[in-house]
Amino acid sequence: MAEKRFIKGLFKDTGHIDQPAGSWRYAKNTILNEKKGSISNEGGTKLAGFLNFESSGQKEKIIGAVEVNNDRVVLFLKDVVTAYSPPATAPRSEIGMWENGVYTRLFNPFILSPGKLTNDLNFQETHPIEGTFKIDSKGDLVVYWTDDLNPPRAFNVDRQIRSGGIGNPSRLYGITSANIDDISILNLFPYSGPVPHTFLHDIYWAFSPYQKSVNAGGGLLTGVYYLALAYVDDDNVATNFLTVSNPVPIVEEFDATKPTTKKDGMKEGSQTTKCIAWKVNNFNTNYRYVRPVIIRKMGDATEALRINDIEIDTDQWGEMKITFTGLEGFTPASVNEIIIDTVAYETAKTIEQLDGVLYLGNLTSSPDLGYQKYANNIKLYPEVRTFDDFDRYIAAVDNFQTGWGSTPVDNFGGAVVQTKPAESYRYAPNAFQWKGYMRGEVYAFYIAFIMKDGSMSYAYHIPGREYQDDELEDVTSLAGNTYGGLWTDFELLSTGQAKRFHFLDSWSHDGANANNWSLALYRNMNYWQNNTEFYPDNSNFEIWDNSGYTSNDLKGLNVRHHHFPSNRHLEYKTILDTKKCRTTQSIGTVNTIPAWNGKLVMIYGGRQTTNTSHPEWYNCCSNWTRNIFNMGRRACFAYEGVPDICSNPGPQPTQNDPAMESALWDFNNNYFKADQTMTVTVRWQVVHRQKTVTDPNGDIKTRLISNTAANGWQVEASDVDTPDINWTNGSSATGGAYSGSCGHAGSDCGCGLSGQLWVGYNSWRASGAATISMGPGDVIYLESQKETANGSSMFQAGYDKYCHQCIDLDYNFSFIEFQITSGSGATTLADYNDADINHAVQRLGFTLEDVMVPRSIANKVQGFRIYYAKRTHADRTVLGQAPLIPGLQQDDRIGICKEGANGTAGEVAESSQILATLQEQPEIFYNLDAWMRDWQDYPNIPFYDEGPTAVGSIDMDDPAMNVFSFHDFYLLRTKNSLAAATHISIEYYSENLVWNGPGLEQDKKMVTRIKTNNATQIDEIEETWGWDAQFNCYPQFMKSAIFIGAIYKTPPYLTMPRIIGQKAKTYLLGDSIFEGKALGFGGKLFNEFGESCIVFKLMNDHAIGAYTHLRSYPGQTQSSASDGGGTGGDNAGFFDGQNTNLGEYGIGGLNDAILVNTLDGNGDWSPANGWVRSNTAIANLRAFKTDVYKSIDDQDLVWTGFEVLGQDLNNFIFEDNGSAANFDWEGPTGQLYNYNADYSVTTLQNTIQRDFNENPINISQTGIFGGDTFICRYGISTALKHNQSELTSEPEKGIHYHIVESTDNINFRHQEDADSQYFPQGIAKSILRNAGPKDFMHFDNLRYNSNYSELNTIRPAFPLPIKEVNQTDFPTRTHRSTKADPTSLVDNYRIFLANQFKDLPKNRGDLWKLSTFNNLLYFHMEESLFAAKGKQTMSMKDGSEAFVGSGDIFQQDPDELIQTSGGFAGTQSQYAALTTRYGYFFVDVSAKKVFLMKQELAEISNLGMEEWFRENLRSRLEAYGFEQSCNIDNPIIGLGFHSVYDPKYKRILLTKRDLKPTHLFVTGYNAYDPTIFPSNFNWHNTGDIRWNSSGCYYEVANTIINTGPPQIVKTTWTPIDWNNISYFTKTGWTISYYPELGIWCSFHDYIPYIYFNTSINFYSATDKYPRPGTSIAPLTPAANWVGSTFCNIGIWEHNAEDNKGILYQENTNGYYTDQEFKDAVNFYAFEFEFIHNEFKSMDTLISNISYTLETFNQAGISVLEHGFTSFVIYNTMQISGIGSYWQNITGVGSQITADGTTLTSANIDKLEYLINVRRVGNDWKINQFRDLASLATNTGAYYTPAGTNVIGGANTGTVTTSSINNMFLVDGMHEIVNASFIDLAKNWDKKRKFMDKWVGIRLIYDNVTNNLLNLYSTNVGARKILR
Repeated sequence: MAEKRFIKGLFKDTGHIDQPAGSWRYAKNTILNEKKGSISNEGGTKLAGFLNFESSGQKEKIIGAVEVNNDRVVLFLKDVVTAYSPPATAPRSEIGMWENGVYTRLFNPFILSPGKLTNDLNFQETHPIEGTFKIDSKGDLVVYWTDDLNPPRAFNVDRQIRSGGIGNPSRLYGITSANIDDISILNLFPYSGPVPHTFLHDIYWAFSPYQKSVNAGGGLLTGVYYLALAYVDDDNVATNFLTVSNPVPIVEEFDATKPTTKKDGMKEGSQTTKCIAWKVNNFNTNYRYVRPVIIRKMGDATEALRINDIEIDTDQWGEMKITFTGLEGFTPASVNEIIIDTVAYETAKTIEQLDGVLYLGNLTSSPDLGYQKYANNIKLYPEVRTFDDFDRYIAAVDNFQTGWGSTPVDNFGGAVVQTKPAESYRYAPNAFQWKGYMRGEVYAFYIAFIMKDGSMSYAYHIPGREYQDDELEDVTSLAGNTYGGLWTDFELLSTGQAKRFHFLDSWSHDGANANNWSLALYRNMNYWQNNTEFYPDNSNFEIWDNSGYTSNDLKGLNVRHHHFPSNRHLEYKTILDTKKCRTTQSIGTVNTIPAWNGKLVMIYGGRQTTNTSHPEWYNCCSNWTRNIFNMGRRACFAYEGVPDICSNPGPQPTQNDPAMESALWDFNNNYFKADQTMTVTVRWQVVHRQKTVTDPNGDIKTRLISNTAANGWQVEASDVDTPDINWTNGSSATGGAYSGSCGHAGSDCGCGLSGQLWVGYNSWRASGAATISMGPGDVIYLESQKETANGSSMFQAGYDKYCHQCIDLDYNFSFIEFQITSGSGATTLADYNDADINHAVQRLGFTLEDVMVPRSIANKVQGFRIYYAKRTHADRTVLGQAPLIPGLQQDDRIGICKEGANGTAGEVAESSQILATLQEQPEIFYNLDAWMRDWQDYPNIPFYDEGPTAVGSIDMDDPAMNVFSFHDFYLLRTKNSLAAATHISIEYYSENLVWNGPGLEQDKKMVTRIKTNNATQIDEIEETWGWDAQFNCYPQFMKSAIFIGAIYKTPPYLTMPRIIGQKAKTYLLGDSIFEGKALGFGGKLFNEFGESCIVFKLMNDHAIGAYTHLRSYPGQTQSSASDGGGTGGDNAGFFDGQNTNLGEYGIGGLNDAILVNTLDGNGDWSPANGWVRSNTAIANLRAFKTDVYKSIDDQDLVWTGFEVLGQDLNNFIFEDNGSAANFDWEGPTGQLYNYNADYSVTTLQNTIQRDFNENPINISQTGIFGGDTFICRYGISTALKHNQSELTSEPEKGIHYHIVESTDNINFRHQEDADSQYFPQGIAKSILRNAGPKDFMHFDNLRYNSNYSELNTIRPAFPLPIKEVNQTDFPTRTHRSTKADPTSLVDNYRIFLANQFKDLPKNRGDLWKLSTFNNLLYFHMEESLFAAKGKQTMSMKDGSEAFVGSGDIFQQDPDELIQTSGGFAGTQSQYAALTTRYGYFFVDVSAKKVFLMKQELAEISNLGMEEWFRENLRSRLEAYGFEQSCNIDNPIIGLGFHSVYDPKYKRILLTKRDLKPTHLFVTGYNAYDPTIFPSNFNWHNTGDIRWNSSGCYYEVANTIINTGPPQIVKTTWTPIDWNNISYFTKTGWTISYYPELGIWCSFHDYIPYIYFNTSINFYSATDKYPRPGTSIAPLTPAANWVGSTFCNIGIWEHNAEDNKGILYQENTNGYYTDQEFKDAVNFYAFEFEFIHNEFKSMDTLISNISYTLETFNQAGISVLEHGFTSFVIYNTMQISGIGSYWQNITGVGSQITADGTTLTSANIDKLEYLINVRRVGNDWKINQFRDLASLATNTGAYYTPAGTNVIGGANTGTVTTSSINNMFLVDGMHEIVNASFIDLAKNWDKKRKFMDKWVGIRLIYDNVTNNLLNLYSTNVGARKILR
């Protein structure tokens, strides 16, 4: 006897003879250590609860379970019975809680609404759920799960309960709506649903539109502001930022600012009092809050300012306002938070958490919707919207002079013009929404979809139109008279690459229809294709529409972009032909100085009553006294008894003009002061009297003094020197033109008597009148003195009784007379005119047609947005736009002006020396003039004279211009490279209103003269303060003019562009002389005292004629009657004032600006058929390029701001059958409108969309804009000071004000100081005066906050990659959340930053499972196992531990635990991977191994079970084409592994779920012939079955034969569902492993589809019953009795001590008696098989077996029972019977023995007390067993050799056991005695005792009595066999 104890586990890897001691060979339903050291029978399952019980059947199946806290389990259910057939039926999904034996439904949404699927959790049996949980800072239970089908999600259990979810589980968090996107609130990556739409509140429909978004009441700093919005839910979980509005510019001034030109920009960061109120709609009201973040761009800084979350509270229109004042509390935020999305993936295969971080693995993300092939069919058309009164400007005298300092702002003709702020890009809504696109420019457009989670799809390139006609012909084909003679030169730009489409607007070139744009294929767009970029050859670039593939594609073709029409296209040009400018007589200014003309006489009216009463005493000897004139000339009057003045001899006086007297005579200072430029002729007379009678007296001298800006203080010596009067003899002294005397007692005067006072006079009469040129501020006065000290004192006498008739003059008293002529002619207020500058302009946008969205894509998205590629400088073909100002070629001496060069030889020499002239010889240079000169001033150079109709020839004999200054604002501001500039194109000819500028003088300065010292004869330098033209070329006055575009004329459509000389282009600084020969200019560029600019020179023959379109006439006369551009004659319409001398411009000298040409009431030049005085070409500086936006998948995209959202998307959807979607559109008031989709943006905007009154949207608000181009009025200043011998030196100053297109909002340039003035913000007079020296156009002085040019690039979409395969699957990636903060309300598990991922090597297969063990994260790949690093520790000498590494497990690559070339210890069984306290358990199906990772990786399948696992880890279907590489890992459907830890017995249960093919399947599979090529004569039969490798499923054929004729055969293949019992039978096995002991224990008869556990036990659910499978009483036990009421919806608790052997059956409702239930139920036996081989060295005879056993009844009482109910004993050839295995191995039907006996339960080898079992001591001993193996004589060749046998006879055969049947039938975990090996009728003499070297014993307990058996040891009675 040898006792055997069992401690080594289940062991099957050796032969029986070598079975290890302490191990066992087979066990079923066995557990270890019920009592320490025992082998026991396992408890069964009992109904612990059930899922939803419905009378309609058991529908739900658990597809996932998450064990949470407090022994609760969250379960995920799916209705697997109800068919999907909306609107009638649809299967629902559910989340519930298992707690304390009760299942509670938490969320089960209704998913049916009329015809639509809504709120579907979309759980699928095919995709099991894996999850985890946490308790958040509020104490809420939050569950996180993923299923590799739907997005990973999170569910707040407690929030759902608080919201009434238990009572009303159809509602999520209490939300009452049934929105299709409600369910997506659960998405782990926060799901937005409808994205907010942001706009500015623009009351555009008002007569005078206004806006309510940019208001007072804040403290915003200047810059631009974007509004970014995200949703926030009640759990404080925020979505990504879903939308970022277009930028809103903030400037200091308001819309009400007048004039509107004063609403300009401001330096970034300047304080304002403004706030912004955005309007927002299209909210997802399932979120409670919206989170606004303001993005501010201020200078180079981009800041994010977060304000408080705002509760969503919309008005009746679904709108709400979000306001930012800058004064409220805000916190800085990260711009990256807005710009960079938290990552969102569509699916994740596995989920895990560690250390407060959530990890997701094996991810997919598909921003590619597959829309590119549909985008290829979208068509783009230009669209325009009009500014009817664009940026209206009143060009008034007062505006020019004072900036409206004297008259009402915008006064025009006595009435104030009401300019509309909404009519320019100064208006915030226009800058926000209505920016346009540059005409003639190329753009790349894209469409991107807004996914339902708020993220963006890839952006899909929208190709430009196809080429038409001759657009691809070389440009040289245009040469000739039809298109002009310069086109051959354009070949030089790029040989062979210059095509027609690069230069010509595309239209029909057929002569009569040359301007015909009616051809639909042109779409009113030009053509463009890149030369070296081609579309890829893949299916993305097929062209699809609603009918499918159109058979057209783009594969291999040149990439096409969108080339907008130029201004030659009359329908889409910028400036319309409506003539809206007007002129009218000016009211001037309060300070307007009339032109004074005529006579002003001032007299001295004082009289002396005493000799001491007069103050004007004359002193002596260079001590001058100013003479007094204290009365103006008046009408006749009497004076103190003196006869009326009218009775005096001489001319009768008339009174002065009081205004003139007041303006010109200063009574306080007794001088004449000019207030403007004038010429003054002076006459005067001064009467003197003697104080006493002392006689004789000395001479009196009077002189006329002038003090002028031009000449300083001087005596007008040449003609004003006062004669002396000799009083002694009454005779004339020397000098003067007239003298007289009145002597003492002279008889001729009758002035007085002897002894009376002497009276005399000095005068300057008409014969010698002095004429003086004066400027504003110049003065004239008289002064007198005594020449000697002799005689009595003298004083000035007035008109009095002593002397009122004695002087023979015009006036018999002291007077001074001024004859005045102002300026160059006489002007009055009637000569001044103001202009109303007004135009209608068109902003250029576009619209889209054929935007066709298939329903399959529409179901994934909520709308789309339109983007364009950012137009970098490298992509521009239009570099800039500005007026062309021609330079004038000169051949002259530089360095001396005409004044200096025209004097005597000595004077010229002095001038040259002072001016430091470098050379005497003339040279060629170009004056960069301030304006275009008279057309005849330009040289005759060859040019192509196109004539009025653009057809012409080379002209050699007429003036032309080839050098131009160009002042594009963007280029001057940025100084971007001009290298790409190749040519210019003229966009408009502007006929200008021209003002001769106001009178301007230069500042005085020190001027130099060279004087010869007569004493030393040495030249000396003399400096004086003032002006000097002759020697210093520094005159007092300047010339100026103002040019404002009035009528813009489109050039003839075939006007050719002009090529720029190869290098002849440069930036030129102001006040410079640039040597331009090296660049091809042919001479210097003269810009002395000029403004910075761009200068270029056109190549030979490309000059522009000075006459045909651009001739100008600065002078007052024309050279011929035909030069006016009209039908009038010379001088017609030049000046409509009093004096036609004022018709010149650029001459200076007048006080105020004089308009030299006017317009009539129709906006035509007046008078009718009048003349144009000035023309300006507005041109584009162009760059010839062959490729732009290269490549299409590598562009930075700009959002236009246009989006289609919500119900509007329906207009673009087509159904699966290709038909247009029919939809109802709900108006703002709820009214419904029914439409069919027509795929048109125009239809959507013009027809479908409605305003609040249910009216179609105003057409002015339609189209797609949001471009990069502003339309602006642009003022530039020009200047030049000539310094050449043929031109005078007056500086010339100009202002030019025209409409241009620019990428800068020029309206918002600003002035910071005197150097940055600009027109029209500054005062014209000041700008003109300072232009040149200030260099206003220098880039440092072009003050502009570039933020105002910002585009919407904050959150762009990204173009679809075309060069590489688009990666949507990341099978080896793990992405982690941010770390949870237990104190924060924010759920950081839902925040996944973009860079927080780790991609593992792809050579180890996909990532299958994330697991944690021992505080480490494991990445389990299909072929290997990796462990994260970063948290390792090492032991220190002192026994402590230190961390090694950064602690961040993503900072280092994880370790592959065992490195082999092919990988090791991978897994393909996600649901079998299990972490326990004993290690990480997993299965590697491919390697057919099972592992446990503890401190080291251990293969546990080789612990006696290696061979068994090798055979049984594979699927049965592998024999039928099933490919293991498909990795179908789904125990829910019956294919895959799963495991559970049993906390009670500390064991791991591994279950394999498998499918066994049925006979029908096998038949069909074997019938399939893969060599058949289907045809009408060769086909697969119905029922044939094949494996589909691509889909990883089986499919069955269905063949229909139409015998015809002709015969037609059609075979369709239908996938076979894994649950189809016609083809598959569920099978599998369960095996247990004890990790603490390191042994396998037993097989188990339960094969559930899912497990879950609590801290004390584990549970499972079964799908063994047919569905629906309800067995509600009253039913009697019958064939349909399944032993359970709850069947598949039961939740079954394992280890049920009172239910041993019973699995998934119950009599809960008590419908049957206990006996009835026991009779009907299936009992699963406890089986234990072991081997005794202790005497394996020799044969032994077994006489008995014994075992040590405890038996406990249901009451737990130990009873004296043998326990086991049956047994089997066997050895190599012998077996004792069938044991208990009378049924087939499937458990259905009976076995038949070799002798033909059909077995029943009666044939069981029962153990019966005292019959074959008895208690001996403490053991139970079994005997009475004999060999029942069937015997047969085997006569096979092996047993019948031909030779003589050992006993001398012939071999006739040998008696053996069966050679055709195994002793046991083995099927996975099932091993039963094969009845065919048994002969129950065997003769008694053949029933031998058991004799072998080993014996196998299987003890079986049927569990019917529900006893507990504890087996401790076994033994056998054996003796040696010696024979």
